[in-house]
Amino acid sequence: MIVAVVLWRIKKGSRDQFIKDWKEKFVVNDRAGLIGEFLSEPIDTSDPRLKTFDLQNVGEASDEKTVLVNVGMWRSVEGFNDQVAKYIKSTDAEKREFEFEVRQRVLLNPTAWRIGKSLLPGEDSIATS
Repeated sequence: MIVAVVLWRIKKGSRDQFIKDWKEKFVVNDRAGLIGEFLSEPIDTSDPRLKTFDLQNVGEASDEKTVLVNVGMWRSVEGFNDQVAKYIKSTDAEKREFEFEVRQRVLLNPTAWRIGKSLLPGEDSIATS
């Protein structure tokens, strides 16, 4: 299993359209190797214990961006490569029109894990197929 993490820095005002595009355009067609994928945004909390890593400060400091994080769990690097990495340009240097800064990504290899009694959601969020 691998975990793929993508940090998206989106221009202010483009959040809703980006989420719509993520659900409708940036789809994984063959999900045989996909365990789950979650587009998430930081929870605004006043409890300093729950926010020791401020994603808004990664990259250029600006109030003109919205930060979202995509976390995908894949059965293997090969599964990720077959369905996602083939669309990643070799330089990945140009921003898309909605991006404040070029996305950053990392693949992680879990070295230990715990399995809870709660299950992953049983279906996609609305408009994701």
